[in-house]
Amino acid sequence: EELRTVEGRTQNAANGDTIRVPAGIHTLTRSLTIDKSLTIIGEGMDSTILKGDAAEFLLRFSGNGTLTIQDLTLSREAGYGDIIVCSHGTLSLSHCKAEGAREHDNRGGVGIRFTGGSQGTIRESVFNNNQFVVIAMSDTATVTAENNVLTDNRYGFACFGTSAGTIRNNTCRGNKHGIYIDQEAHPTCEGNTCEGNTDSGIAYIASSSGKARKNTYIGR
Repeated sequence: EELRTVEGRTQNAANGDTIRVPAGIHTLTRSLTIDKSLTIIGEGMDSTILKGDAAEFLLRFSGNGTLTIQDLTLSREAGYGDIIVCSHGTLSLSHCKAEGAREHDNRGGVGIRFTGGSQGTIRESVFNNNQFVVIAMSDTATVTAENNVLTDNRYGFACFGTSAGTIRNNTCRGNKHGIYIDQEAHPTCEGNTCEGNTDSGIAYIASSSGKARKNTYIGR
């Protein structure tokens, strides 16, 4: 029975394995920590749904390799915490949806949180209704995010520490801040559309820097 669950299959997989998750709603009964290179593939973000309400996070990658996630939805139904945390290695996510991250007492509420020296590529994915931040980068994290849609969150992107990377061709709509860059973060922001964000489209705070070019602002 354990090998039929997503948790069981990931924990029993060998380094480098590919796990295919069929269409349907799959409940994560606990926080899932992965510390080896894996590829997890669903049958489409509208067909394969992983849902849960575990504290702190639904999924964390703490390995030195690469965790690849494609073609599925990760959804928090209740409780407070993040959706995905990447504290080491590289997270590659594409054609996915992450929604419902919830914040409490300034904790949680992040769709994907990159910390330490982690790296990531986030492409062609959808993020909505995350109470705090969709994609948060801190410390020395480096992330490339391209062609994503981020709607109805407090922050679309939030960059802290000395984090860097490229934020390109994303749509940030209906958030409080579209792209928020603070401390000494220095990403490149290029070709993004920031529309209907209540406070700012792209905001540079404190000693932050970076290149911004060919971005479009519509009502912030």
